[in-house]
Amino acid sequence: MGQQDNGSEPSAMDHGADEQEDFPYVRPDAELLPTEADLSSGRYTEEVASGDSDSDQPASASSSAAQPEWLWLFEIMLVWLNAVHSVSDRTCELLLSFMQAVAYTFAAGSSSLGQRKTPKARMARVRTSLGLDGFGISYALCPDRACWTPHLLKTAIERQVRLCQRCGTPLFHESRQSDYSSVQPPPPILSQVKVRFRYEPITTWIQQLLPRPNVLACCRQHTQRQRTPGVYRDLYDGTNWSACDGDDSFDLVLRLSLMIDWIQPFYRLGTASYSCCVVSIRVDDLPLQLRNTPSYTHVCCVLPGPQKPTAEGLHATLAIMVTELCRLHEEGLHIPELLNPDTGSPLKVRVRLARLLADTDARTVTAGFPSHSSKGQFCPWCTVDYDEWISSLLEGKEVQARNAADHRRNALSALPDAQPRLRPNELDSLRRHHGACLSVLYKIPGWSSLDNAPVDVMHNLDLGLCKHFWTQTLVDGKLIDQTGLQICKDILQTTTYPIGVTRINPDLGHTSGGTPTAAGWSVLSQYVMPILAASSWSVLLLASATKTFRTSKVRMVKRGLAATEAGQSSIAVSSAAPEAVTAPHNQSSSTVASTSSAGATARSKRARKEKEKDPEFTKPVSLVSMLEATLVLALACRLAHSRVVDEGQLNALHDSLKTFVSINATEIDPTWCPYNFHIALHIAEQVRRHGPAWAFWSYPQERSYGLMKRIRTNRHRGGELEHTMHTRSEDRHRILALLEATPITPLSRILKDAIMTEKEKNPLAERARQPSRDDEEAQDNQGAEGNQEESDYSSDDTLGGTVFLSNSDLQQICILANKDRNLGQPLFVPCYNYNSNETELIFDSAATSIPRLTLGEFILRPRTRKHGPRSDPSACIIATPRGQRVAHFQSVLRLRYNDVRSQERTKQYVVVHVLDPMIWRDGPGLSSTNWGRLGYLAARAASMTRSIVDVDDVLGPAIVFPGSRILGVQGSIIATMVQSTSRA
Repeated sequence: MGQQDNGSEPSAMDHGADEQEDFPYVRPDAELLPTEADLSSGRYTEEVASGDSDSDQPASASSSAAQPEWLWLFEIMLVWLNAVHSVSDRTCELLLSFMQAVAYTFAAGSSSLGQRKTPKARMARVRTSLGLDGFGISYALCPDRACWTPHLLKTAIERQVRLCQRCGTPLFHESRQSDYSSVQPPPPILSQVKVRFRYEPITTWIQQLLPRPNVLACCRQHTQRQRTPGVYRDLYDGTNWSACDGDDSFDLVLRLSLMIDWIQPFYRLGTASYSCCVVSIRVDDLPLQLRNTPSYTHVCCVLPGPQKPTAEGLHATLAIMVTELCRLHEEGLHIPELLNPDTGSPLKVRVRLARLLADTDARTVTAGFPSHSSKGQFCPWCTVDYDEWISSLLEGKEVQARNAADHRRNALSALPDAQPRLRPNELDSLRRHHGACLSVLYKIPGWSSLDNAPVDVMHNLDLGLCKHFWTQTLVDGKLIDQTGLQICKDILQTTTYPIGVTRINPDLGHTSGGTPTAAGWSVLSQYVMPILAASSWSVLLLASATKTFRTSKVRMVKRGLAATEAGQSSIAVSSAAPEAVTAPHNQSSSTVASTSSAGATARSKRARKEKEKDPEFTKPVSLVSMLEATLVLALACRLAHSRVVDEGQLNALHDSLKTFVSINATEIDPTWCPYNFHIALHIAEQVRRHGPAWAFWSYPQERSYGLMKRIRTNRHRGGELEHTMHTRSEDRHRILALLEATPITPLSRILKDAIMTEKEKNPLAERARQPSRDDEEAQDNQGAEGNQEESDYSSDDTLGGTVFLSNSDLQQICILANKDRNLGQPLFVPCYNYNSNETELIFDSAATSIPRLTLGEFILRPRTRKHGPRSDPSACIIATPRGQRVAHFQSVLRLRYNDVRSQERTKQYVVVHVLDPMIWRDGPGLSSTNWGRLGYLAARAASMTRSIVDVDDVLGPAIVFPGSRILGVQGSIIATMVQSTSRA
């Protein structure tokens, strides 16, 4: 589905003071957030309950410095265990009490320590003494979920504000009459707040983040990379990044991504699920290895449950963040610990909100888009109508892109504080006719939801199209019946996967099979589903047969009834031939199988006692077309998950998705194509704006939310459990910052090694990788970098042993080495053919054999008995002069030789067992060119040939399926390569 760009459409960055004069309510409410000076001083930080405070709390810092170093480090370890590994407060306090007793028993003879008062063994006291309380601001939220107006708790208590300033709902629980004797009730206190809300400012987090070692250098690392036009490797290659250049008045411009999602921290049987909303941010300037790690992301707030917030309530709480982001965009902030080398003044940083990362529900509510069930103008990015988008797609019509300025104006006018405030029917008209809803994000300068809220591939493709197609179309639609599901089970039970790839449950499609995770749906759509569909339909495909699609969906049944009534009325008034009466008036319409009263009276007693079936929509569909749908969906998913994508692949991605939607619309019905089917057609343009899909999908956030759900809470409502989840999540990066600032001692180094990962210790270190072909010129000039690689190689030597190669192996290795040698480089010869009269490079028969090879995030190993029946880490795809082949990895051979300057060099080659290839079976559905584009290879499992290949000719690990049902040959297999998800 193409789009026409509006040449007159203004950029999001063009909206400034002129529009704010037209909309005076565009300016954020400055009273929602304290000033930067108040934030830094901690005047609005949360008050500590009296039961958790120490009597000498003002001297907590000095007391921590006076206690033994090992006890201070032990306190850091306890906080880490409490926050990351969910060790309870009580357990940590018991351990700390014992260790304090040990410390002060040993120090009893010292006058300096023996006369001191022992600090309380309370985790709240420990967090305060370590400086981990942060600068969180407490708010009292209006209990009305349709309002949720935040009130600064400190201000509300000081001014005795008891009612919501917008709707008048009480903010505090009333004190009991027995608790006070005067006529006037006492002022409200912290424990009386009905809904408590904590916001952790972005300002203080950035001021703590940038001074950490190497972080500033990491944020500037992307400025040195070379960009290739039309090739997308990261966020920095998208048009949105290049459109937001830095400002000369600031030393650094940071771009943030806002991440919003609903999580369920716990489940209780027999009750509704508890949902709360997590709002977090990340710094997009950081490199990939740090960008999504929990230690470098910031949880701003956790909105209270138990239900999802309403649109008005969500935007009322987001107004706090919007106020801060507007301040950081216009005024910036200063980092006192970092100085400008030219001026010597503190570093001045501007912060921009670059994008919103969320699933469909959170994106539509936050960005001001219509919901997925909306009619009329339902698409956020184009003006196509809900009832016309399928016909426009099938007819190849160009659709018009939505105007960013119009969407901004309409979304701002829908805000509750807009003047004049729109009535409900006017808000509905904005949504239906202009595709706009309220969004407080438009108060941020330069924000455009159309440009900065991309489609999430994980939710749209993996959990959207793939899940819908397999579950509702193939299984529930009876295109794969019970017999077909049993065939799929047999296939999945004998399918082997590389280590690290999510395996599909053999009971997939059955009730006992459960539901795969998002990663499972991704593997199913990219690699497995075409094999399952072709295997279950193998006999029917040869005859180009059809199968009846069935569904009881109400909208589909109504569609079928309408088509049937239209056909019957046209037949009644026509004078067509008798044979024309049996054919429906509309060839694309369907029949409805339902019980009628006339048929019921003619049935037997036994039939009348049977439960009447629900009405069904039925239609015969071509299995060849549905198999093609699985192939184009697999191709689209692979392209969408690619680490590096170019314009040609983006066009292929868009064409594949168009084909998939068209097949579903024509074979079944246009009504069968839901919201996600249309939104997927915008993925290609989102990649052009934001870089490859992995750079803005939700997989990293989901893993972080999984860690957050493990945090133990008291499960009390009113914001208590959300407060615990929030503070414990923020403890992670604060502890790391504390360790980085700790002087290096033997004990502190041990603690750092136990807590910090390798990436967190050295964020700029390159990933260790297996070496490829040996380049003499590169080795001559690599310097210290080459020494680092050499040390990596030597560490691998401990994994293998020395082997002695045969003459044929040496001859084969020399052929490979001479094929890749540089111009003017001497020939490689085996030791037994060395001629002393000529300059030659000698390979000795002794070599190091290493039983592993790293390919991206995968590791190839020989298969042993320790591996399960569904695990084969040796299966791989290799490149040969005759094309790609299926092989089994055996070992890596590392050979050493001396170059012309007598310097020792190494070369690596791989020993594999190559399977004999088979010709792909021809026939309906199997002759599609997409089988070859997806890289499915047929081979005989029983016949293997030992071979030595170059290390760069090992392309990747493979998933291996039994192929007898598709290929018609017993003992045959089908393999496809798993594409690496590591950074290219």
